[in-house]
Amino acid sequence: MSPSAACSQGVRNGQPEDLIPLFVAAGIAYEQVFGKRRTEDVTPSTDELDRVALALSSHLPLYSRIAGRTIEIPAAEVRQGMFWGGATRFENLQGATIIGLAVSSRALNETLSTISLDSL
Repeated sequence: MSPSAACSQGVRNGQPEDLIPLFVAAGIAYEQVFGKRRTEDVTPSTDELDRVALALSSHLPLYSRIAGRTIEIPAAEVRQGMFWGGATRFENLQGATIIGLAVSSRALNETLSTISLDSL
């Protein structure tokens, strides 16, 4: 893919340009999946957002700001770690805490369009 084609698709230097915080993505996913089942307006707990972040991370790449750069966290590392603080922190198997978690808004929308209540 040419550099101009990549930029037109919202990618620069191999990273999506449409990153949103993981905790925001988890809130959006929570509302889409569980909002129709609730009759009252309830904010998800930090534990619920952590679980939704875990589910999302198995379907889309997870990014973080480390040393002033945006990097993709390897899927193998994500599978072996845990989310904390309402999807604001990730702790890997070595005990290192990663913050500044984000996902691509486009990838989130594509993923959520394939999820139905029947599949959960």
